[in-house]
Amino acid sequence: MYDVVVLGGGPAGYNAAQSLSENKKTVALIEQADIGGTCLNHGCIPYKTFLKSSKLYSEAKYGSNRGIVSNATTYDQSKVVSLKNQYVSTLRKNIESMLDTGRVVIYRGKGEIRGITQNRLIEVIVNEEVIECQYLIICTGSSNKSTPINFSPFKMPVMTNVEILNLEEIPANLLIIGAGVAGLEMADYFASIGSRVTVIEKQKRIEVGLDEDIALRLQRSLMRKGAKFHFDSQIIEVGTDYIVYDKSGDTFKVEPDIVLVATGRMPNIEEIGIQSIGIEYNELGICTDLMCRTTIPNVFACGDVNGNSTFAHTAIQESFVAVNNILGNRNEMDYGIIPTIIYTSPECAIVGESEKSCEIKGIPYCVHGLPLSFSGRYFIENAQDQSYCKLIFDSKTGILLGCQMLGNNVSEIILSLEIALINKMNLHQMKQIVYPHPTVGEIIGEIVRSIEL
Repeated sequence: MYDVVVLGGGPAGYNAAQSLSENKKTVALIEQADIGGTCLNHGCIPYKTFLKSSKLYSEAKYGSNRGIVSNATTYDQSKVVSLKNQYVSTLRKNIESMLDTGRVVIYRGKGEIRGITQNRLIEVIVNEEVIECQYLIICTGSSNKSTPINFSPFKMPVMTNVEILNLEEIPANLLIIGAGVAGLEMADYFASIGSRVTVIEKQKRIEVGLDEDIALRLQRSLMRKGAKFHFDSQIIEVGTDYIVYDKSGDTFKVEPDIVLVATGRMPNIEEIGIQSIGIEYNELGICTDLMCRTTIPNVFACGDVNGNSTFAHTAIQESFVAVNNILGNRNEMDYGIIPTIIYTSPECAIVGESEKSCEIKGIPYCVHGLPLSFSGRYFIENAQDQSYCKLIFDSKTGILLGCQMLGNNVSEIILSLEIALINKMNLHQMKQIVYPHPTVGEIIGEIVRSIEL
């Protein structure tokens, strides 16, 4: 018997297992695929490897105005894929070594909840072996949503995030279905290395939590690289070498070499046995409270499987919340301060309330912002681009409510705004902060010093 069984070895699962082992709990981790989950193997880490290479390529290719004479006119996609595989393998081995050092027992296979004993122990079966535990943490993640589109007539490759990350040739024409985070990052990547990219999205604009003004800036930055966007659009015909889509009543025909389907994720709740013990769930995933508990008190669910957020950093935080509650240290999630990051170039980072959410909730707010090029360092490193930083304050109390930023390296800056939100800092307090010069982050100081509420 184990103190805790963790079902799934992604960011939530392996962090929970490691933390529990450090607190002297006996832990079993069950994973049927590679340790690291989607994030390490088919998502966050591979995507960032690709995007770093394309950014370096763009800087070298267009660096002549900075005195850099380069012959970097070709791009070897196969080497980028090879490098990605090396990075993923190294990081996976590091995680496995960490778990082994912590004496976490790893079961390689599919785990399924079998039932609850009379002593309230959870039974899990893996490889025909039944193991018991006092607590269970479900971290089975998510999978790509199936598409209702019938691509069978189409003779060219139709890929998901898994296959596209192993593509060793640059497609001349790439069609991306979906303008979510994954679709946007891949649009940025392939447009930067020479593909003609078309993005079809059924919504009327880029959503992913962005206010319309920031979404439009992001779209413009990607369009400057050659990506084309067609919103309010749906595929209506698939041929052997062409696809026809409807855009607001008009039809368009494209002939892509490859189609990337990036239409979102769905929780992995099938065939893991949650029905056997009465765990409640819905179309979003397993139902949990702010302590990450399911409807069975000694069963927790963290990460994509609970449907609250599809970010690895959310999954990791949820795992720590679950662990704390298992250890008897009451802890709750605060989903209002979870940052959203889109690692395009320029990056996009948001946290807290948006203008739209304030309007929906009836919160009195005011908005103040500046282009990041008002920062001297940002200007000399990036010149004038679509970058912008927007701060949202409560117009009555002056307390910071949220921030939306578009610009290179804003993924690192957004943490300071999250800290301000957690501490409910007001405008006066933010004015007392000394913002180092010259830094990109001092744009926050430039904005707050210009405000009088």
